[in-house]
Amino acid sequence: MSKKKKVILFLLTFLILFGCSKQPSHPNEIDKSLISYEQYRSLFKNMAIELELPSSKMIEKTDDINLVAIDKEFSLGKRSVLTVDGEQSDTETQERIYYQDENHIITIIDLIYLNASLGKDMIFWPTKQTDTYREQNFLHKYDECMISYNNIIVKVTQVSPEGDLNFTNMQQTVQAVASYLQTYKP
Repeated sequence: MSKKKKVILFLLTFLILFGCSKQPSHPNEIDKSLISYEQYRSLFKNMAIELELPSSKMIEKTDDINLVAIDKEFSLGKRSVLTVDGEQSDTETQERIYYQDENHIITIIDLIYLNASLGKDMIFWPTKQTDTYREQNFLHKYDECMISYNNIIVKVTQVSPEGDLNFTNMQQTVQAVASYLQTYKP
């Protein structure tokens, strides 16, 4: 066997052994990437105070307990109130912060608490390359995206009461949110 083939065989063996050496997770092991409910509450409180969006100011945030009752079928049979345990409690799983800029564009930041981690990633920003978007001018006044921050979904929405939204403005807003999350210490 040639020296080149031996090196390749050694590398493949090493990669296979290294790749297979990870032990499977124990079913009762706690996911260390999960943010606790208390940390979620702190993130919301701190974000409402500290997050600065370009050319915008915070105008309102949800306060107190905001329970949302739903038909259980809407949650695929899981819960009837949007709380951690699905019952009427003070563990609501959604909070909202409103910002407004000088052009009256409203930016809404939603923080949605989950019991499972999705990692840290941009998970949704819809395409504008559809016939419906091109044909329906009112859609040009609305944009949204979602970022997963472990087990919290951060939904960013912009709505313009008048003219079309500026893509650069949404990019700067998303950058501000992503930068805040990257430097935030739960």
